[in-house]
Amino acid sequence: MIPLSKMLKMRKQKSAVACDSAADTECTKENPLECKIHGVKALSKTDEIDKSSHEDLDSLMGMSGNVIEGSKSFKAWKIAKEEYDSACESVDSLTESQKRSSVGRDVLKQYIRARRNECELRDKVSKIAIGEMRKLFNVKDDTESAKKNLVMGDDRYDADDILSIGAFVLGLCGKKSKPSHSAVCATTDSMRNGMERDASSMYLHGGITATELAHELGHYIEGANEEVHKRCVDFLERRCKGCDTETVGIEESEKGRKDKFLDAYMGKDYIDDKGNRYATEILSMWLQHFVFMPHSMYEKDKEYFMFGLNVLKGE
Repeated sequence: MIPLSKMLKMRKQKSAVACDSAADTECTKENPLECKIHGVKALSKTDEIDKSSHEDLDSLMGMSGNVIEGSKSFKAWKIAKEEYDSACESVDSLTESQKRSSVGRDVLKQYIRARRNECELRDKVSKIAIGEMRKLFNVKDDTESAKKNLVMGDDRYDADDILSIGAFVLGLCGKKSKPSHSAVCATTDSMRNGMERDASSMYLHGGITATELAHELGHYIEGANEEVHKRCVDFLERRCKGCDTETVGIEESEKGRKDKFLDAYMGKDYIDDKGNRYATEILSMWLQHFVFMPHSMYEKDKEYFMFGLNVLKGE
């Protein structure tokens, strides 16, 4: 495998050449950058990356961030997110009796519309983010593994969308990080998705988004690959050493250690009666961010970004 420093040096040299090949470049009206060069195949271990490599990757991730945040979809999503947050606050302020009134029903309808709009626009942003990461890290969709490992168990969701996201996520995986068995994609009436402890089934709600699906696929990969699980547990223990346990999720019972993660939920604990960690949120939350705001994750927590990428690459 070519060291990251050499690949980025090659890419940096190539970027100085004017755009003359549609296969190697992408120049669009929506992208103000003169030229984006793609083709980095993989990343070496974090301890093999020198300062110059980081500087080059900083630049490349920044370019991808400009494409994502400069898109019309992202700008529309930001507005939709504000409207959705406002609708959530309105619902939370309702008393039980108000929820049953005509005014309360109107507030709930507005919340549903706002949530649907935010989800649809978030998916559009995810498509742009996935496209950028696919080109940057030369991710080839592993459609064969997606069809083999993700067994469709219901028709209340879009199977094509699930296979599409699954092909991208599994395309990130090297031989050492591939799932050891398949999982049935079943539906749930709950608004929260879930995964069986043995990673044999995923429970998905009908309106699942790309970020939510990527999250569950992270649980699936970790649950179906003992080595991936071990590395996630080791990373969690190292990052959270000395941190206090507190509530990190929506429910009071969701305990963990916040550390300096982008989201406190990344440090959530899954511990059985014998004191064993049977799961983590490390890879699931990493994938959730990777398919939506990868540049932000890289900028704010490079160690976490590189860990997730190296684990999936099997390095």
